[in-house]
Amino acid sequence: MPRVNPALSVLISWASEAAVTLTLPSIRASFVRMSLAEIKQAAAKLPVRKQRELAAHLLALSRRSDAAFRRNLARKIDDKNPAHWISLEDAKAHLLG
Repeated sequence: MPRVNPALSVLISWASEAAVTLTLPSIRASFVRMSLAEIKQAAAKLPVRKQRELAAHLLALSRRSDAAFRRNLARKIDDKNPAHWISLEDAKAHLLG
């Protein structure tokens, strides 16, 4: 029988179908299941800065599994032709524009 280190053990309990509790030795956190409509309502109440952070996170998640995006990005990174490059100032203007 394998030995278990109690300091590393994790207890996950389903209090109901609406919530899950994760208990670590020094941390206790509850996660509530939300519908997409509830998530959208909660996001709408966030300050604009947090909304942007959430949007960036969701975009990063979607791009992580987008093979075409990853191939295109790798192609751009590997491009050795200076004619295809832009200056740092132009990049900043494009991103902030």
